[in-house]
Amino acid sequence: MPLHYTTSGGLLNSCIVLPHQLKKLNISIKLELKMKKLVLVLVTLSLSQLGFSQKVRWGAKAGYNLATLDGDYSGIDYISGYHVGGLAEVKVSLKFSLQTELLYSLEGGKYAFELNEAPFAVKASEKVKLGYLNLPVMVKYFVVDGFTFEAGPQIGYLLSGKSDYASSVTINGETIKESGTIDVKDNLKTLSYGFNVGIGYELKNNLFFQARYHLGLSNNSKANNTTEGEDDFIGSDPEKLKNQSFQFSIGYKF
Repeated sequence: MPLHYTTSGGLLNSCIVLPHQLKKLNISIKLELKMKKLVLVLVTLSLSQLGFSQKVRWGAKAGYNLATLDGDYSGIDYISGYHVGGLAEVKVSLKFSLQTELLYSLEGGKYAFELNEAPFAVKASEKVKLGYLNLPVMVKYFVVDGFTFEAGPQIGYLLSGKSDYASSVTINGETIKESGTIDVKDNLKTLSYGFNVGIGYELKNNLFFQARYHLGLSNNSKANNTTEGEDDFIGSDPEKLKNQSFQFSIGYKF
């Protein structure tokens, strides 16, 4: 069933805010503010290095995403996506470098639901695809020649949000089907924050490979349930809608 429907058992639910939920919401806001500050500090440091260092290496990368949405709604599964963009790397010491990237990334999640209670039968599926412009700022540690560990924060700007859905309801042998695509961008916050960890390996010919895990730290849903009856997006807890993905990349540095 599409995201714009409000149902008691679907992706959108209505709930009443409780005191402990308000406390959790306050903690979540504080964590988001801390993440914003961390991103700004590292981006500023990266830009200052780009401005004064003579050892900037530019590059391009692209790859595969295995993405999902972390929420209380059971059954959210991974979808395939991709990322593509550019990067700039500055060596700050023999063992460390700072790499800033600007990537378009397709993320999201999917679910399927089935209920059979004669004379009723319900089947529903939905695939949410979210397009982000992501800015990761990665600190890289050179373990041995060519091999690195990397970690750092990421800020994402939501460019698009689409939901492909299909559902069928059978009552006494008669089936009603519905399917389509709707825009769900307005259900989500524009900015998201998270943290990346990964590994990389660069060949002598400047070709490199990366594997990375992204852990979303910010609540992406606008439905914070500060008003009774306000719609929730995926699950009964509005603080549990976060991006997660595994990323596998190949790229080249000039």
